[in-house]
Amino acid sequence: MKKYILSILICTFFFNCKAQTTVNINTFNQGDNSNKYFKDLNNYRQKFVGIWENTIDTTTFRLILFLNNEKPMGSPIDYYKDFIGGKFQIIENAGTSQEIIIHDSVKTFPNGITTSDVFLGNAGPTGLAGYFDDTCASGGEDVQSGFFSLDIININSIPLQAHWKIKKAGLILGRYYSMPKDVIMTKVN
Repeated sequence: MKKYILSILICTFFFNCKAQTTVNINTFNQGDNSNKYFKDLNNYRQKFVGIWENTIDTTTFRLILFLNNEKPMGSPIDYYKDFIGGKFQIIENAGTSQEIIIHDSVKTFPNGITTSDVFLGNAGPTGLAGYFDDTCASGGEDVQSGFFSLDIININSIPLQAHWKIKKAGLILGRYYSMPKDVIMTKVN
């Protein structure tokens, strides 16, 4: 009897499992996305991973970007995709003994939800683009969503520099982003 039940369980598991096919991320939305893992086979994301900064006077805008591999997507989950994830900080007097973090996108809200990555983007040969949640908007009292791009100015420059731009997702009267909208970022690490 035990062998019979075990055989049924194995067969059920076998027929309910769906094979996942790994494909190049460049083929996303070219046909059916189901049961696929859209992988960064060209390794475009690696050049964006790290810390990027822009300093104006004594205020530093810092991006911390990291690999986000095989992120489950769809509802219900039916495919996986590689992304760049990220978070940010606004710092006064960065790198000094008087350094103060004015805004940090990693925070815990009253409902118990803690943010980890507020950027989610796709990388190409010289650019990164995606969407974000500014968890420090309107002086730290609001969350505003939008779209961002980070385009490398000269792929051969050392240190690497990129043009950062954000666009709002909709009308935000009386609300404002905590991060700059259009600046040059330098990769510092």
